Amino acid sequence: MLEPALWTFSWLNWLYPLLVGGLFATIWVVNDFTARRTRHFTTRHRLDDLIPFLPIFALPYFSAYVLGNGAYLFLREDANFTRILLGYLLIYLLSNTSYLLLPTRVERREQLNTDTASTHILARFQHLSKPFNNFPSMHVSYCLYSALVVATYTDNGWGGLLLVWAGVVALSTLFTKQHHLLDVAAGALLATLAYWIVRVSA
Repeated sequence: MLEPALWTFSWLNWLYPLLVGGLFATIWVVNDFTARRTRHFTTRHRLDDLIPFLPIFALPYFSAYVLGNGAYLFLREDANFTRILLGYLLIYLLSNTSYLLLPTRVERREQLNTDTASTHILARFQHLSKPFNNFPSMHVSYCLYSALVVATYTDNGWGGLLLVWAGVVALSTLFTKQHHLLDVAAGALLATLAYWIVRVSA
């Protein structure tokens, strides 16, 4: 059962979008900064070459921007939301620290044939976002973390569905060639770490 929120929803109505917008802005700045570095590492493994490119998975890939905010959508009126929000910030800080200290580049499928909606959306995204900052995958981290906290702090059955959704998003990062296997594993590990810290501090 949800407990009354420490912060009222009206307060979050304007603060949370500002926070998310600020995080997105700094991610783009870090991505642009990394692109200017002269040396980049790769997390590519030979197993990544066995994964097919399936552009239809662009749809679940971009659905991560909804699922990644799952805690806000489901738990914004819960007293635990303040602590849950700190888990999001931890993922953000550790991810960007990794991007700055270990700049990586992913081998994407560029210059896509935009004859379908999914390839058109993916091509537009790749035009705006450079192929850097892939280790760990923030798509995987935020989605898995959201699913874990919703599953923990609610009893309405949504948590299980969100965990499946997070798994589909993780697969989509591979099938759209936006991430490598090691990026996905690191993202899942980071989400689990943030979740564990939030639970221990409860």
